[in-house]
Amino acid sequence: MLGARPLPKGTAPVVFDPIEGARFWSGLAPAFVGDSVRRGVSFLSRDLDRVVATPGLDLVEDPCVDRAPGSRPFDGEGWPTSRRPLIENGVLRGFLYDSRSARRAGTASTGNALRGYASRPSPGAHAVHLGSGPHHPEQILRAAGRGLYVTHVMGFGLNLVTGDYSRGANGWWFENGEFAFPVHEITLSGNLRDLLRGVSMIGNDLIHRSSTSSPTFLVEGMIISGPGAGS
Repeated sequence: MLGARPLPKGTAPVVFDPIEGARFWSGLAPAFVGDSVRRGVSFLSRDLDRVVATPGLDLVEDPCVDRAPGSRPFDGEGWPTSRRPLIENGVLRGFLYDSRSARRAGTASTGNALRGYASRPSPGAHAVHLGSGPHHPEQILRAAGRGLYVTHVMGFGLNLVTGDYSRGANGWWFENGEFAFPVHEITLSGNLRDLLRGVSMIGNDLIHRSSTSSPTFLVEGMIISGPGAGS
């Protein structure tokens, strides 16, 4: 980050690397929890079986990947786990339930009870990943042309009720598909509905590094602001 600078305010393509991409999807995962959906505190509450993301985007809850972080044969209540699409080809396909939240919603448990040693079960995601795409990361940068390559996000500016997203970020500005200079002290913002529909390219570099994993992916346009907004 030596010589890093802020950017003028504007809208630009944004590429998330696999690590920060995983943090993006990790922040989104609670929106799929059935109890939040039932209470209407998820921005996805009324979107089951509707298009919520760009075609070709698959977001999967899969605790059955061999030796992957977050994998387990059963949940905190002893129910078997299974691969479950959350978003399939851009369409919202389902939510995550434990037994208690499933009874309240009039459905069946999806095997997603989480618990600690001294806590009662509650619904949540075991292992979520964005499905791998066909593009090499360098190909994504070349196709985008110019924009921001995110290597670190910070803060907690994510409202899952409204879908509003605002996070501090560092990274690299790229031109003609090549890194030009490091960037810091900026804020990325938008609404998750727009961001999900704006994912236009997904990389082929998926590695299950943690319980939430992601390949590189490109969002066509995010609002960038920061100290350089007036320059």
